[in-house]
Amino acid sequence: MSAPAPTQGPTGAGAAGPPPATNVSSNKRLQQTQAQVDEVVDIMRMNVDKVLERDQKLSELDNRADALQAGASQFETSAAKLKRKYWWKNCKFISPLEKMKKEDLAQLCSYQPTISVFLC
Repeated sequence: MSAPAPTQGPTGAGAAGPPPATNVSSNKRLQQTQAQVDEVVDIMRMNVDKVLERDQKLSELDNRADALQAGASQFETSAAKLKRKYWWKNCKFISPLEKMKKEDLAQLCSYQPTISVFLC
């Protein structure tokens, strides 16, 4: 009769005894690689959060710029109306002066009050 065959592990080595050194080093490399991948994933998540935050800030800035542009346009319109209003007011003031007789204007322009000084 022959002795039963010893059981073998996945690498063909006997089941009893420590695992081969290549398995330990490959597991360690796998863990290191997984740690690096996890670190890169965390960094990428932070980058995505920063991009989303930046997009929100740019959107707010764009809204503020639009509001400022609208305010500037409104100011320009109001300033033009005010300028026109005072231009017409000025015309209404000057117009009666133009209707006066030339002599009246000459007298008005050449009028110089005299001051009498009394000496004792």
